Amino acid sequence: MDKQRTFCLFLSYVGTFFRGSQYQLPPLKTVQHTIQNALESVLQVERKVPVRLASRTDAGVHAVVNVASFSLFMKTRVTRSLVTSLHQQLNQYLLQSSECLRVTDIKLVSEDAKAFDCRRSVTEKCYVYRLGVVPSHVGMLEYINKMDAFEAGMIGLTKEPKHGLDVDKLKLAAEIFSGVNDYTLFRVEPKDLHQKYLQRVVRQCSVSVEPGSAAPFTSYANQQTPDIRLWNIIFSGQGFMHKQIRFMVGAMLAVAKGELAVERLEELLSHPELGRVESEIPLATSGGLCLTKMVYPPQCFESL
Repeated sequence: MDKQRTFCLFLSYVGTFFRGSQYQLPPLKTVQHTIQNALESVLQVERKVPVRLASRTDAGVHAVVNVASFSLFMKTRVTRSLVTSLHQQLNQYLLQSSECLRVTDIKLVSEDAKAFDCRRSVTEKCYVYRLGVVPSHVGMLEYINKMDAFEAGMIGLTKEPKHGLDVDKLKLAAEIFSGVNDYTLFRVEPKDLHQKYLQRVVRQCSVSVEPGSAAPFTSYANQQTPDIRLWNIIFSGQGFMHKQIRFMVGAMLAVAKGELAVERLEELLSHPELGRVESEIPLATSGGLCLTKMVYPPQCFESL
């Protein structure tokens, strides 16, 4: 008798080449659409293989790890060699298709994990926003034109104001975001207050102590622009709303530039019913954001 089994694909991709992760109509080049095509080609099935993603990433957002789950009716027992073969064939298909997406691991969901859902079963998600601060005396276009291919699209650039960027305020804003807050005004369509106010627990929101290479990507020294500063802004929590982190980064930068008062930031979080001006919280660019970690309870998966 055929038995339905669920698999999780652990994915890594460069978001620059995708119109986001979620499937869109008409079929656009998204992560979900690409991995679904790969599965259907490798498995040689006539009907579509529904794929569910654990985390939604916008166009241009990268992932060191994201998770896609799918289910199959299996006639035989799932073995390590079967999973290894599937892993190799999927990456071969993606490589031959010149896709900037790879499967880094495949895990078999335990039969005991009856309520498993690749999105809802996640216990922690971690993101890094890679912020590049361009000095006030350097033109933004001048810097962009000198960026090497390894950096282009992987840094969220911002121009330093003439009076400087207040790093202490940047860190203070990060501290304000840490903990339980109402992020109704830090998501898409914040004026839609008919929904229940949405609280999220941000376990970590911190700024790297010193500017540096800003992992997870390697920063190649560019001799023509040696004075750019790179910072990591690190976020972790069980879940984030659509564009929430990019709005958080935008607010942090507005505070650091003196465009948004610390007291006003606290008010936006504590009294969302008051609303906000649309331009009050700018949306940070997508290229600097990377999903770096997904954590599941260990009992969710079987050992092969």
